[in-house]
Amino acid sequence: MNVLIQQPEVDPKRISIIGHSEGTLYAPRVAIDNSTKVKNIILMGNLARNPREVEYYQDVSLPSEYATQVLDKNHLD
Repeated sequence: MNVLIQQPEVDPKRISIIGHSEGTLYAPRVAIDNSTKVKNIILMGNLARNPREVEYYQDVSLPSEYATQVLDKNHLD
């Protein structure tokens, strides 16, 4: 944040933070930690599930589903 507000094109009184997906977990924390600098928070594509569940789906369930549907051409599971 300190590097950002030192940029000449940045108005330090009008800083907005955008969080997308997993970033929606962190943007509010950054805003809280910099409450005198951050004016707005925009949250897009918010996580609707526990982050551990999302991680498990991305790393385990989704690849397994892909393997079953695409790679297992004989459907032998």
